[in-house]
Amino acid sequence: MIHIDNERFLSHRDVADRFGVNRRTVRRWWYGGDLPSPVYQGRTPYWPERELNAHLKSKFRSINHA
Repeated sequence: MIHIDNERFLSHRDVADRFGVNRRTVRRWWYGGDLPSPVYQGRTPYWPERELNAHLKSKFRSINHA
């Protein structure tokens, strides 16, 4: 995890740990469009925590309203 301008950015490992899955699953979600696009520091992808949470909330809302 890194912090930039008081915002937290989660690495592959952070996202995997948060959801109890392995990094391969995170990559599959990412490529499948189930995660927002990451930002990069060098070649390393990071997901803004706020964006990740908002994206997942919208996914759950659409599932619950289906």
